Amino acid sequence: MAEETVQQQQEAVNSTAAEEVKKEEVTVSTEEKDHNKKKNKGTSPEELFDLTKPIPKVERPNKEEHDAEITEINASIDKLKEERRDLHTKIDDLTNKRGTTAVGKERDALRELRSKKGKFIDAKRAIRVRLDATKNQTDRLINDRKAAKSGIRYTNISDIDAEISKLSRKQETTSMSLADEKRLIKEMGVLQASKSLVAELKKKDISIDNAKEQRKIITSELMTKDRELDALQKEIDERNNTIKKIS
Repeated sequence: MAEETVQQQQEAVNSTAAEEVKKEEVTVSTEEKDHNKKKNKGTSPEELFDLTKPIPKVERPNKEEHDAEITEINASIDKLKEERRDLHTKIDDLTNKRGTTAVGKERDALRELRSKKGKFIDAKRAIRVRLDATKNQTDRLINDRKAAKSGIRYTNISDIDAEISKLSRKQETTSMSLADEKRLIKEMGVLQASKSLVAELKKKDISIDNAKEQRKIITSELMTKDRELDALQKEIDERNNTIKKIS
């Protein structure tokens, strides 16, 4: 038992001694690093580099060779420019000759047809505007006529004259009170005044008939323009098919 205690004490002493040795080594290593940093900081280039070896010599550029290379490059650029000009010339020639080829002629004709179609569409649009305006005018005249007609009993002047004559004979041949006679006279006056309203109705009827006739004419123009557009579109389709075949 005493021997085990002595052995344990000896191991503890050895462990403590080992730790102290490690601390001393770390301290010495740190001091050496600091010393080397300070030493290198003040070291001259001659001490850092080996100047006993010869410095590599860089040959001076040859001006003649450099000029020759530049000349060769410029010549290549000039050649490319010339080739580009020749290519543009060929393209221009082909463009100018396009109109004389069959395809070119068909394309020119197709271009004209499409331009004509655009004009036809504009004309049709103008006709449509006129037709709408005429329709609105006709509807307005019809509504005005209905409103005017609702305020009168007769729409024919001859019927009004016949009614006035009938009331006049009644006044002459029938015995009536003064109040009844006044009412009769007033009624004849209203009938007489309604003649002007009937005349206005006749004018409105004429205006309505004219508007309807004008509407028929414009509708006919629109239908004609539609047929022209259909024929033109058919011709455009034929030109397109021709171009596809010969292209």
